[in-house]
Amino acid sequence: MPRPRYLGLLPRWELNPRLLHSGQASRPLDHETTYLFSAYRRGIAAIGYGSSFKDAGWYCGGTILSDEYILTAAHCLSHRQWGDAKWVKLGVTRLNSTHRKRQHIEVAELIPHPKYKSASHYYDIGLLKLKKLAELNSFSRPACLYSKEEITAEKAIATGWGQTEFSRTPNNDLLKVTLELTDHNTCTHIYRRTGRKLRKGILSKSQFCAGSQLGNDTCQGDSGGPLQIYHIHDDIKCMYDIIGVISFGKGCFGSPGVYTRISYYLKWIEDIVWP
Repeated sequence: MPRPRYLGLLPRWELNPRLLHSGQASRPLDHETTYLFSAYRRGIAAIGYGSSFKDAGWYCGGTILSDEYILTAAHCLSHRQWGDAKWVKLGVTRLNSTHRKRQHIEVAELIPHPKYKSASHYYDIGLLKLKKLAELNSFSRPACLYSKEEITAEKAIATGWGQTEFSRTPNNDLLKVTLELTDHNTCTHIYRRTGRKLRKGILSKSQFCAGSQLGNDTCQGDSGGPLQIYHIHDDIKCMYDIIGVISFGKGCFGSPGVYTRISYYLKWIEDIVWP
């Protein structure tokens, strides 16, 4: 049986980096030919690190909330080798794209949740304030946030530019993977011996797990990116709702990954982005 291929994503930069992986890698997307970009991919941002945009390393993902703010994981606000998050790339599915609708914007401010501490896996959510306003269009559009604690969907879609195999370089193409939501008891059991970074175990109000019996997962380079479900209401404003932010996991396959639950932090987000 062939070894599963990864999609890519990254929680912390040290222990247990997460990747997205799948038995079959998604086909690369192209702005000119792929309509699906206007659905769950158009709200995704790549987060870069380094003093210059030209030489930046793209090691995390994020979600467009408005023309001024990007949602990501708190641990993505700073990279232990590259320093603080400095750049945001919007409107692309390929990191090296020269598409006319791509946007490169410098970060003005890093906003971690006030209770976040790098020594733990809790409150792993943050915001990037942009130095100039992004142009919102059919290629870069704000995402919708899921507001209920209970998630009725059984499956969700994770996307990112992370590694396709553990310890490899980030992927140039935006990839996706379908994951199954894991029940809380199973999630708690899997992470019962994680150590000091998870002293209270998995907190159901602010965290949840998702994975796949097929070995699908997220990995290094995907951290901070969105986990989405189909929008179930009649309005046509949204096709997908963001239910979680990619946070951390045990390696890149074999165990469900842990996601920051959006609904728990909705008021904190709204007070900053839409005061």
